[in-house]
Amino acid sequence: MRGRELKEITRFFSILFIVLISAAGLFFIFFGSTEFTVGGLVYLKTDERRVDYTQEIFIVPTGHTENLTCVIYIPPATPYQKVADNIIPFVRVECVGVDKFELKTEETRGGNRVLIAKFSNCKEYSAITIRVKLVIITSSFSVRPHKPFNSGIAENELFLSPDLPAGVQFDEQVLLLAKELRGENRWDTSMKAAEWVAKNIKYKITSKERKMAGTTLKDGYGDCDDMAALLTTILRANGVPARIAIGLSLHQDSSFHAWTECYTEYGWVPADTTMNYLYFGGLTANHIKIYHECSSEINFLVDQKNLITAGPTAYVCWHAGKQPLVRWNIAAK
Repeated sequence: MRGRELKEITRFFSILFIVLISAAGLFFIFFGSTEFTVGGLVYLKTDERRVDYTQEIFIVPTGHTENLTCVIYIPPATPYQKVADNIIPFVRVECVGVDKFELKTEETRGGNRVLIAKFSNCKEYSAITIRVKLVIITSSFSVRPHKPFNSGIAENELFLSPDLPAGVQFDEQVLLLAKELRGENRWDTSMKAAEWVAKNIKYKITSKERKMAGTTLKDGYGDCDDMAALLTTILRANGVPARIAIGLSLHQDSSFHAWTECYTEYGWVPADTTMNYLYFGGLTANHIKIYHECSSEINFLVDQKNLITAGPTAYVCWHAGKQPLVRWNIAAK
């Protein structure tokens, strides 16, 4: 009798366990995640994260300057990243010794969003502070193909160049590898190439300068910048438009991070080969995208003669006079 009762009790708890697990799964599907379609991709979005993002540029002209321009990359709104459409209300400018200034936002030829701040008649050792404060909602997500969308690549020829941006180089060994990784279509090629880089290139922090793709392949290791450049090169060698995304990683502290975006038949798909478990088709809520690299696009907005980098996401251009002093800071938490 005891054995029979024990068997019944065991069966009861087994059924109860299955029911609870099934209920938890259904709860997650209906309440813990969101599924939606954008273009040719289906997004499965899970957790969200609220981030207070601040970027600050401090400029001191060292001589009288008639015109000074600051161009700042602004995090874009994407299917997985919510940002205010109009960022001007979130910009604060403090000027001492400057006659006037104006602000505007523009989209670059590469599809990035920038804030352009123009200052007129800056006196020697005047002071300019530009602060951009935004609330960004990031999401963990993954994508899957839905239907081919805008499958032509003519509009993305900017992201097929064999030698731009830095690190992208059609090295002989990289070209041989690219041939091996060529798939039936752009989605298949992108997935195979991302998997190869994730599994064969060891993540290791290297020098501050981005390595050439061939060097990373030969070394067998590299940091996020190097791995993104290698994957971008492999994809471009196979005729897949690809670009290097620059942003922040919030896993511990906010630090700069790079990954690749691949233009498949279904749209742009992220590939972060530093993540062993999700190296293609998704990102975590700890990623903030600020912009993607598109060579020389800033030169189309401002005079390239007197142009300096004011941190990884901002540029300062001035007309005549000496180079200004520039300090830059970024934070996200």
